[in-house]
Amino acid sequence: TGAFNRAWLEQALGKTLRQAQQQNVSMGLMLIDVDQFKRINDTLGHPEGDLVLQKLTRILRESIRMTDSVVRYGGDEFIITLKDVNSDMLTLIADQILGRIRVELKPATYDQTVTCSLGAAIFKREESADVRAEVLIKEADRAMYEAKRQGGNRVCTATRDAGKWQLASV
Repeated sequence: TGAFNRAWLEQALGKTLRQAQQQNVSMGLMLIDVDQFKRINDTLGHPEGDLVLQKLTRILRESIRMTDSVVRYGGDEFIITLKDVNSDMLTLIADQILGRIRVELKPATYDQTVTCSLGAAIFKREESADVRAEVLIKEADRAMYEAKRQGGNRVCTATRDAGKWQLASV
């Protein structure tokens, strides 16, 4: 797909989070999962499913800044790391990504629009407590599953307020 892999993420995410904390900037993490990806593979075959993942990677890479990263987390799941973002920016980027996916990610022989569920978590610079990389992934994953539970094709966010993580639909 041209995205970084999970091994890269495990090495780089902790470092990126520490830098964000040291520089007193916020850090965002998005977890993107293709809705009904198994159906695409079963209907069109794995080569077409691979093309969908390649096109998705291109959309994700074109939707972020040069300082952000796209990682293939596994299967049809991708993570985007974003340093120095606020909640509004994170939501705007997530909405733009979902809009582009709806428009651009339609295989020619597939009679349905390809959609994704997106979970986003943000560590705000105002939070004084340290947040570990695995906690950001866990909260983004929880938000992504909430987006799927609500029918997919949407964004849910996890934000930390007064030491507790809260989920919200966007």
